[in-house]
Amino acid sequence: MNRRLGFTLFELLLAIALLMALVFTLLPASHQIMASSVRAAERSDRISQLSILTDIVERSMFTLVATDADGNPGFVVTETALKLVSCGVALHNDEVGDADDLQTVEISHSDNQLRIRSGNGAWSGLLSSVERVEFAFYDGDAWQFGGGQSEAVPFAVAISVWFGEPEPEDLIELEQLAGPEEDDREPDWRRVFSVLDPSPARASSVVVP
Repeated sequence: MNRRLGFTLFELLLAIALLMALVFTLLPASHQIMASSVRAAERSDRISQLSILTDIVERSMFTLVATDADGNPGFVVTETALKLVSCGVALHNDEVGDADDLQTVEISHSDNQLRIRSGNGAWSGLLSSVERVEFAFYDGDAWQFGGGQSEAVPFAVAISVWFGEPEPEDLIELEQLAGPEEDDREPDWRRVFSVLDPSPARASSVVVP
């Protein structure tokens, strides 16, 4: 009596086909899991950087001054930048030009990045993939956006951030030909920072258009 050992060619091909079907079924799921992990890591890093930004601005607003040591405004805001001069002690060996008891923080948006620096030191990147940033301040009567002029330290400052990649240049040109269109999309992140007591510091603060 002959006893067959091993697999026939048909059985081998069937096993390979089943294995390939299983691989192609699991491959998209594994890609989704990896992409989700990357997005989660990016969100975690972004939240961490936003926490750093919040802490820095809160500390600066807590002791915001009207003018610096040279008599320049202690609060300056433009459409793409914010400068805050506060009273405090530096936690590092400072050679950036500030007085010993005054600390300057500048926040700027350029090249799809939110940057920050202390005094006259070097700029460092804080947030990437930033499509737009909006700085606004409350002068006691109304919120002022983008530009203008304030004769005093504001009561509050608001920072709004939209994340995203810049649009291609050809698409921007087409939108310009089609006419201006308002962006009514809500910001991905917004925070309002209040001055502890703006009344004692009511002096000349300038908002550069």
